[in-house]
Amino acid sequence: MTDDSRSWEIARRLYALPRADFIPARNAEARELKGSDGDLARAVATWGKPTAAADLVNRLVRARADLVDEVGELGRRLRSAQRRSEAAELRGLDQERRALVGRAVDAARAVAEDGDGHATDATLRDVEQTVWAAVVDAGAFAAFRAGVLVRPMAPGGFGEVDVSASSALPVEADESAEDTAPVPPRARPAAAQKTEPPRPPSPTPEQLAARRKARKDLDAAAQDLAAAQQASEEAARLAEESEHRAEDLQRERDELRERLADLEREARESVRLAKEQQAALRTAERERRTAVARHERAQRRLEQAEDVR
Repeated sequence: MTDDSRSWEIARRLYALPRADFIPARNAEARELKGSDGDLARAVATWGKPTAAADLVNRLVRARADLVDEVGELGRRLRSAQRRSEAAELRGLDQERRALVGRAVDAARAVAEDGDGHATDATLRDVEQTVWAAVVDAGAFAAFRAGVLVRPMAPGGFGEVDVSASSALPVEADESAEDTAPVPPRARPAAAQKTEPPRPPSPTPEQLAARRKARKDLDAAAQDLAAAQQASEEAARLAEESEHRAEDLQRERDELRERLADLEREARESVRLAKEQQAALRTAERERRTAVARHERAQRRLEQAEDVR
């Protein structure tokens, strides 16, 4: 097994685990590899824990291979129509894209319910954006299909999607599956050809540099957005845990109050019984002393009677 295929085998295994188990399993894997393959061990140790949305997409890919195939097939048709500038076809395909992305989100929600039982609205929005990116970009589809996402992806229209920060391992688009055959120009009337406006000039180096900078800024903003969404999800999770903890403490407090009221009633009853017992004791002591005195008098009379004889 080559190092590359071994990396993929390990990554697919780790990213199929429950999200809570990822870090311990990754660290254990890196320790085990350290003695036999130091480079691979160091690489594995750098793999990040998937966000909630990335983890849900990874699970969706494993659970719904049919949906993955639909995303790939629609993406090929959509990109082919884009290259051919078929406006009417693009409108129809965009409607298909919206419907497919919606079905993917519903499927992801069902996958979550079968697992931990909950997917936040923010998580499902990230799933939606990731599937959308997989439709419009071949590289994003390759990352989506691989099932080792660390972060969600975001579409950039029909331009390339930067997946370098989203996939645990580098992925390559399957160019052989793309429709790259040249499309002949449409026939036009001679008059139309004569009056056709000139083509726009090629972009200058300054314009190209501005586009690259804008693309880089967009990628940075997308990463910041992903980090902010992850922080928001974590804050929502902690808030939910705090709310549940507060409810548990309130229930415990109410139970303690009820128990305290019972103990106070029992204490009052014990005091009452103690008082009654003390009164009974005093009465019994008086009766004992009276009986003792009576016994002593009777004893003296008996002794006097015997002396007279």
